[in-house]
Formats: sequence, C-alpha cells, structure tokens
Amino acid sequence: TPSERGRGFGRALMEAAIETARSWDGVGVVTLSVSASSPGVIALYESLGFERWGVERDVVRIDGVSYDEVYMALRL
Repeated sequence: TPSERGRGFGRALMEAAIETARSWDGVGVVTLSVSASSPGVIALYESLGFERWGVERDVVRIDGVSYDEVYMALRL
C-alpha cells in the first residue's frame, strides 16, 4: 500500500529472492517484468543490478488506457 512504501520491505524481499537464486546450481539469470508506469519499482530493480532488455508496448488496456511492460534481467 502507498503508506508502506519506502520502508525497505520490497528491497529486503528482492535481496532474499536474489540470494536464494544465487544458491541454486545452474541458475545464471533472474528475469522479471514490471509495468512501465511504475518508475519507483523500476528504479528499485535497477539499484539491485537488474538491466532493462526490452519493452512490450500496449500489453494491457484498462478503461481505455494502454500500459507497457518493461522486461529486466539480473545476471548472477
């Protein structure tokens, strides 16, 4: 929720997920996608080392508004 943003929960969750992925044999990359309309989330992922590799345009339309999806990857 908006009132919980900025408290570090998302970062802590993502750091734990990344460390878990690093511990698995054979995992060399973690991928995810995020709405392009979420710049704060994109900034969080980039601060953790994720890089953008693509954008899919017009993934979904809600009430006539089109939203894009940003694809990101973290090489382990």
